[in-house]
Amino acid sequence: MIHVYYGDGKGKTTAAMGLALRMLAAGGRVVIVQYLKDGESGEVRMLSDRLGVPVFAGVPTGKFT
Repeated sequence: MIHVYYGDGKGKTTAAMGLALRMLAAGGRVVIVQYLKDGESGEVRMLSDRLGVPVFAGVPTGKFT
């Protein structure tokens, strides 16, 4: 299953990481791919460093092009 979160405003990363955590708790596998962000949010670091989730992050930019 693939989930894509986009748009203006807050909450996209937090919503996506919440679903990733639920999948991990259910015994599933998770890979996180972030475009236009550096993968350094608190939620992403926790999933990566403590739970071993692979994170592929892009180069931060000012806006989507």
